[in-house]
Amino acid sequence: LAGEGPLREQIEFSVKTFNLAECFTFAGALPDMENFYLGLDLYINTSLHEGIPMTILEAMSYGVPVVACDVGGIREIITDGVDGFLVQGRDPQALADKCLLLHRDKELWKNMSMAARRKIEDKFSDAYMADQYLALYRRLVRLQDIE
Repeated sequence: LAGEGPLREQIEFSVKTFNLAECFTFAGALPDMENFYLGLDLYINTSLHEGIPMTILEAMSYGVPVVACDVGGIREIITDGVDGFLVQGRDPQALADKCLLLHRDKELWKNMSMAARRKIEDKFSDAYMADQYLALYRRLVRLQDIE
């Protein structure tokens, strides 16, 4: 777990309660997230509400499949079953099932990993975004010329 937050003590307590200390690391605030993402097999986002979370974009850019709740702008990033999984509500069993599916099916994991990276390169890269802004500005200028 990277970062800090108001629930850290509660999460630490849960890790101890369920004897997960051997397989759980609290990395804290990290100045450089590259090594963090490179060390992940899967990224899980359980937010109740989100815009377009940078953490999901970053994880996918490193080829890390994402399992996330289908809230806010997350569905604009993830194509369910292609480059990650979207889970309705915040159902722990549904989230766990998707995580286990990716853990057990290495071919699915590999395909999602490649699709996640490709999605970011194709739809969220600096060049793509600049092209989209340029196209928008051109449309606006044409509309202004008509009026």
